[in-house]
Amino acid sequence: MSRQAWLFIAAILLFAFGGCSLVQSDRVQEQADGLPKLTCDQLIQNGPAGNNFLKLTDVRLCSGGYAFRRDMDADMVMYMPVYSAQLPKEPRPGDLRLVLEIFDDRERTRLLAQPDVGELTCELWTRADQLHPWVCETLAAKYPGIRIKKCRVLSVGLHEPTPAKAREIWWYAIISFAIGTGILIWLAWKRSQMFIHSESLDLQDQAV
Repeated sequence: MSRQAWLFIAAILLFAFGGCSLVQSDRVQEQADGLPKLTCDQLIQNGPAGNNFLKLTDVRLCSGGYAFRRDMDADMVMYMPVYSAQLPKEPRPGDLRLVLEIFDDRERTRLLAQPDVGELTCELWTRADQLHPWVCETLAAKYPGIRIKKCRVLSVGLHEPTPAKAREIWWYAIISFAIGTGILIWLAWKRSQMFIHSESLDLQDQAV
């Protein structure tokens, strides 16, 4: 198969990927718009009511620090207790009931830059009894008296649908369409050049 044929197939695949990305972007945006909203106290008292994804409306990061680890593949994970911003002051460690689990560097930077987070989309992905011992030991050292096993873990940076993620997928689609269009334009130009060259050779042959 010629290089031009491979490029044509690549362009078709890019258009297919772009179309799927547009559909996925719309789906993620719809999911983000339809997520249930709960306060921290509502989640603590009543649970997530069967929802894997939700928006907490009054999140504030605790001030005692966090547990952080990065592996050899540069993947990171961070754990930090949070509480309701409606409370007049930060609860005692033994009264904390929510721990934030962060898997994305961008989310980590964004959250640490603004401890009074407010609304946060999260996923109920990890149970407290599934946390590695180093997480419990690190948090216990920073928050003496915290009862990790009684906390609910809220994950960020994995699968939760957000408007930002929908926009990112939308841009993947636009870039795929742009590259695919560029390839088709180049192939069309290349074909026109070959046609012009062929016509020129025919005219030379006729003149001879």
